[in-house]
Parts: sequence; structure tokens; C-alpha cells
Amino acid sequence: MWGEVIAKGGLNGREPVKLTSLPDIDTYAEGELLAVSPVPIYQVLADDGSVVAWVSAQFIREYQGEVQKEEPAMIGPAVVGQEPPWLPIARGEIGVREIAGPEDNPRIQEYHASTSLKATDDETPWCSAFVNWCMQQAGIEGTGSAMARSWLDWGQKVTEPQPGDVAVFARGTGNQGHVGFCLGRSGGSVKLLGGNQNDEVNVAWQNASRLLGYRRPI
Repeated sequence: MWGEVIAKGGLNGREPVKLTSLPDIDTYAEGELLAVSPVPIYQVLADDGSVVAWVSAQFIREYQGEVQKEEPAMIGPAVVGQEPPWLPIARGEIGVREIAGPEDNPRIQEYHASTSLKATDDETPWCSAFVNWCMQQAGIEGTGSAMARSWLDWGQKVTEPQPGDVAVFARGTGNQGHVGFCLGRSGGSVKLLGGNQNDEVNVAWQNASRLLGYRRPI
């Protein structure tokens, strides 16, 4: 068990297994204390340990002994106007998601067009394509690769990350990976704005134990 967390206002608990397509079965109030299981999608646990609902990680925060109003888990300067130019572009894409069935989302196809792979469907892994597209829109050259780990050779290595830095994670086996934009850190997790997270662009917590590195343009 990850422990106890605090709900943000309007948090909806959903039935297993998908957060996006099933009806809400409960709503938790701002500051309500919940017992949950591990990331990336938390299970709300009853006193006997049974699962009563699923909740999205982006709408909860870790409980540290007292209920307080949320304070962003930001790192580095969090001053309006100082965030890198690609970050507001990435934020503006939140909610873009794959289309079920034979159709493909044209926006995700645009992401793919920013890589040498130039995939034409929305089912080909697209986290790196999303980061490349955001950089391209900001006038910055990315890796041009659909491989998430290609970002480990891009820009400069960062040891003290700031909001908007590229974060690269290990995933699966071999050279598989995941990449997105770091928004903050809390305990053993990294808050990541990325594409192809549960088939969409969203903000989700990633396990820091899988982190391979942070990068930033030179």
C-alpha cells in the first residue's frame, strides 16, 4: 500500500478497470482522507482492504499527517512567465487521446509527423512524438526519433530538474522507454506531463525508480 492520500475537490471514484469509460460510483470531497494502493492508478481501499473504487493519480496528493490546501509539488522556479516555451504548448494538448477502433486521431498523427518514423496511426507508441512535436512548435529541435530513450542523448544532462525538463524513464524490456515533461517530484514519484499515458496526453505520477535521466536544451 502506498499509504494515505488527500482528495482534491471533485475527485470521482470509478469502477474497475478503465478510468475513462465507466461511470462514477462515488465522489470524494476536497481534503477527504483516502487509503489507497500504489501508482499509477490508485485503488481506494476499505477498512478491510477490499477495493471500493479506482481514482486517477493526478487528482490526489500524499497525506503527510494533516489535511491542508494543496501546494503544487513544483521544483525549481515556479514564477509565471519563466517556464520554458514548450511547456504551455504541452499543457494545451492535455486531453488529446487515441480514438478507439479503426479511426485515428489526426492530432496524434501530427505528433508522429515530427519524427523520422512518421507513423500514421494513433496506436504506435507516441510519447516521444509528443515531446518532439511540442519542441518543434516552440522552435526547438528535438531528437526526431520515435524512441523515448533517444532523449537521453539530446541537449544537456540535468541533475537539478526544473518544470519543463524532459524526463526519460525505463519501461518494459530492452530499449523500451517513456518520456515526458517533468512538473515536479514528491517522494519516490515524478509528476509527468506526457503523451501516450493511458492512451492520452495527461499529467500522471511516474515511479522515480525507473527514471533514467533529465535533459534540457543546451
